Amino acid sequence: MSKEPVKIYYNPEIMILVCRNDRIDKWQHPDLAAPFWRIYYNFNSAAHISASGKKYDLTPEKLFLISPDTEYSSWNNAEVEHFYIHFQAKEPFDICPGKIFSWDIDPDSLEIINNIAELLKNDEDDLVRISMFALTLCNKLLLRIPENKLRRGWSDRRVVKVVAHIENNYHKSLTNEMLAKLAGMAPNAFARLFKEQTGMSPQRFLTYKRISQACMLLRFSSTSIDEIAENTGFCDRHYFTRVFTKMRCMTPAAFRKLPH
Repeated sequence: MSKEPVKIYYNPEIMILVCRNDRIDKWQHPDLAAPFWRIYYNFNSAAHISASGKKYDLTPEKLFLISPDTEYSSWNNAEVEHFYIHFQAKEPFDICPGKIFSWDIDPDSLEIINNIAELLKNDEDDLVRISMFALTLCNKLLLRIPENKLRRGWSDRRVVKVVAHIENNYHKSLTNEMLAKLAGMAPNAFARLFKEQTGMSPQRFLTYKRISQACMLLRFSSTSIDEIAENTGFCDRHYFTRVFTKMRCMTPAAFRKLPH
């Protein structure tokens, strides 16, 4: 009797970055783009977001999922009770910019949100249960995304190898020649293939990964900006600030002060 082939199951590697339920008086910000997913649910109708000329009302009847690096603004007319989760996930859920998904709130999702909100009221948060509820909601909403809205994985094994190397070594000096050698290709041919597969040049992709990691450190750590510049592969804070500002349209210090 032949054995069935071993199945390799997909693991989305979802990482919860923050999970909160806050009362907010003022929520007026021109650009909240950041390199992670956001889930929004508001318990009262007093806030709005806008992206690409389209307005979305955050009401108790709607649940929102906002993709990484989506540019949008926010404002409110009165105090709002605002539930939110920030999280990351691996491909094909890692790069999906410019998408705002909204659905009618369903009983199961609302029950999860209410359970988390109740746990967050405690002086000592039950982080295990909060995290498990949050992971359930993240998985549930990612499954609702139409497949044609997601980027497919890199199809060429040489690009897959180089992308993995960049993700693990973004803090190091990585020239096109070094990356081409890793792929076993001539530099010019490698650069063309890499851009065809990823939509970015190798150095642009490297910079994107460095700035994305810098964003995470700015938002979710107390690491100084000088240290962040060094840890993400920039020669000094001045150059880091210049590149960051060009890509994010604000300084690292301003990005650190952005609300959730």
